[in-house]
Amino acid sequence: MIKRVFAPSTMLRIAALSLIATVALAAPAGAHSVLIGSDPEADTAVASLPDRVSLQFNEPLQESFAAVTLTDSEGNRWSGEDVEVRGDTVSVGVAGAGPAGTYTIAYRVISADSHPVSGTVEFVVTEAGDGTSLPPEPGTTPDAGSEMAEPAAADDDSPLPVWPFIIGAVVVLAGGVAVILRSSRSDR
Repeated sequence: MIKRVFAPSTMLRIAALSLIATVALAAPAGAHSVLIGSDPEADTAVASLPDRVSLQFNEPLQESFAAVTLTDSEGNRWSGEDVEVRGDTVSVGVAGAGPAGTYTIAYRVISADSHPVSGTVEFVVTEAGDGTSLPPEPGTTPDAGSEMAEPAAADDDSPLPVWPFIIGAVVVLAGGVAVILRSSRSDR
């Protein structure tokens, strides 16, 4: 039995081709924006409503189609219509000082990868204010049963299947090995 040993240059070619194929066929990242903070912070108590509520994400957001709504436990809307996206942060103005109780910030933003991300953040106001809530916006005010108030898991975040990338990598590697073997035979 004859052992076939590849020349160092052939081994180097195989390694280089493998590296190129791995990088070229790497699956794109399927990560979406993730909420990393809010003001007021989730599940905390504040004395009164701030002038603005904001949400910070792990990456910049697309400026179009962002929606943020602040409601009290009775479903009254306290957020204005001045939703603003600046890099990784989205915010909205608050209409006034509302009653003591639990407030919910409902959001729907568009990730850098064009996926919608939605969810809610709750906090508690401890001191009652004398402000008046805004009238609900038809079709846009999130409440417990609306689409905007549902968590991000409700979105279709199914990743791309991995098997086409694996098959493609195997085909490219097999083709590369065949080319290298042919070129090493012709070098003799």
